[in-house]
Amino acid sequence: MDLQALKSYIEKAFDFVGWHPTDKQLQEIARRIRTTQPLTQQALAQIIEDVSPHHTVWALEGIDNTDLDTLLLMATKASQPK
Repeated sequence: MDLQALKSYIEKAFDFVGWHPTDKQLQEIARRIRTTQPLTQQALAQIIEDVSPHHTVWALEGIDNTDLDTLLLMATKASQPK
């Protein structure tokens, strides 16, 4: 999974609008997800906020924690050296 797919998935999961993280920020988000393996949406949101705090809108309502498994898999693949 590439970084843009990870970005797209995060935008959809959190209803982000106007979020433009750099590739370096996405790599760091992927690394932190892989190393900390967040178990709640709040823990995941904190990782994203710590690395890339500039977004217009985001909401936690409706996100299912099963999405975290998919996100963890995507982050693991995105952060592996090629």
